[in-house]
Amino acid sequence: MSMNSTSPYETRSLSAVLAAELLEAGHDLRVRVSGNSMRPFLKDGDVVTIRKTPLAALKKGDILFCRCDNDVLILHRLLKTQNDGSAPDGMLFYIKGDALDRMDSPVAAGQCLGKVVTAERRAPRGVVLTDMLSSRSVITNCLSARYFRFRVVMVGCLAALRRSLVG
Repeated sequence: MSMNSTSPYETRSLSAVLAAELLEAGHDLRVRVSGNSMRPFLKDGDVVTIRKTPLAALKKGDILFCRCDNDVLILHRLLKTQNDGSAPDGMLFYIKGDALDRMDSPVAAGQCLGKVVTAERRAPRGVVLTDMLSSRSVITNCLSARYFRFRVVMVGCLAALRRSLVG
């Protein structure tokens, strides 16, 4: 099959498989961000480095690289973990894009391919590099996770209040 006849789904699936295999083999993966779900922290065109990380080392606030059920690859912030006997790996991750109002569907541990360890953004005077493993970034990410989780709760409360007032 030629590249011109490859469907978007097949391309997504191939990208997801290649990313998973490279990370599993111990290679870091550099990816250009597309989309705005992580604004303002990550913007369209930023470049991130992703590294396979043991599940026990993941913390609230980390930006995870996940493979969704439909083979879409996403970068979203970890807000909460839950041990769950129904999940194949026993753990579920609750993630959300910073610019989104709602959490994504829970992600099973096996769908988490790695976490962002550096972020690069072009600036007028060069490239700004953020080391996500520095203590400053870890604290900032943890506080961001708390804020965005609070925001999800507040949006839900306001929606319930609106429904009760209208209906």
